[in-house]
Amino acid sequence: MKNYFHLATLVSLIVVGCQPASLTESEVRSFVDAFDAQKNMGESSVEPFISGLASDFSFFNARNDSARMFDADWVKADWFDQDTTYSEIQMIQITGAVAQVYGVSVDVYDELEDRAKFSGTVAREDGKLVWKRWMHVDVSRMATTMMDPTTDSEAAEDAYWNMYRSLMRNDFVVAAAHADTVLQEDSGVAMAYVAKMMKAGWVDGDADAFKAAREAGLAALDNESMVEKYFMTAFTSTGDERIEAAMKSLALAPQDPLSIAYTAYWLDSVEESVALLERGLKRWPKMGAFHNLMGYRMMDLDNMEAAKRHLVLQTRLMGDAANPWDSLGDYYVAVDNKEEAIKCFEKALEIDPSYSASQEKIDELNGKTDSAS
Repeated sequence: MKNYFHLATLVSLIVVGCQPASLTESEVRSFVDAFDAQKNMGESSVEPFISGLASDFSFFNARNDSARMFDADWVKADWFDQDTTYSEIQMIQITGAVAQVYGVSVDVYDELEDRAKFSGTVAREDGKLVWKRWMHVDVSRMATTMMDPTTDSEAAEDAYWNMYRSLMRNDFVVAAAHADTVLQEDSGVAMAYVAKMMKAGWVDGDADAFKAAREAGLAALDNESMVEKYFMTAFTSTGDERIEAAMKSLALAPQDPLSIAYTAYWLDSVEESVALLERGLKRWPKMGAFHNLMGYRMMDLDNMEAAKRHLVLQTRLMGDAANPWDSLGDYYVAVDNKEEAIKCFEKALEIDPSYSASQEKIDELNGKTDSAS
């Protein structure tokens, strides 16, 4: 009996000794802080970020229909372009060697904050702490009232959202190409003609093509939703009729960035336009088109410091597009800085050699210099 007791005691000690050490709240907080601290260094952040994730790391967020396993090949340097990142930890619950962390993750860009509520699981792997599971909801994406396309074609819907994103980048050539794909898949999607009108009017200066796209868009409105009908009516009208239709569209899809951006552009009152853009930026803080228009509105109000801040931020958010650099060039023209203005216009042309507006502005600036000499 004594030998049996000694054997049982030995087995229990071995079992206890094999259990992983319990985590402490302080080491979990230190891990989270250290993980966040290296997330704003571009290419230098890639390896530390991957190293902080478990080999079987999985995640779930509002953009996904189900939880997904993480693939390290997805990680790119442009994930880490924030000025700084930190977590506001609300609670840590520890069960042995596993900790559940609840809080708010905050990405900071200048004066802009992009916040996400999260719940994550921390555990030990190969002698270090790692994230095992992660779930979050972006605060800016918690409302989902959007101007969805009326179509039964998945291919048309996919192309529509590609077109939509290009419109919000003021990249009307690419938007029109996506619009052609939409119409190939479903010729009845009226909103596709918005992109074709923008290309015809803003890029090509083709009044006949604009009129044709306008008429085709209006003809396709029979089966569209009310929000689409109001938006298309606003887009193809002027004056009070336009504003009335735009406001009705906005009432039905109050968080839709396209509706917010164009309504803010159409409003005669600068103050009303700014108020609407401020609302849009709370919902979509990284939407480049909002910063673009806000930059011009700030110039209208002679707030040049705020104008520069918005337009510079736009080049950070969508620096691979020509329009942000062209807009920043307009700012430098407004403050009489010809050298920086030309640099911006040249950058726009480097990105898109067909962006004729920037070339015309360079020619005008050089013409002023020539005439002055």
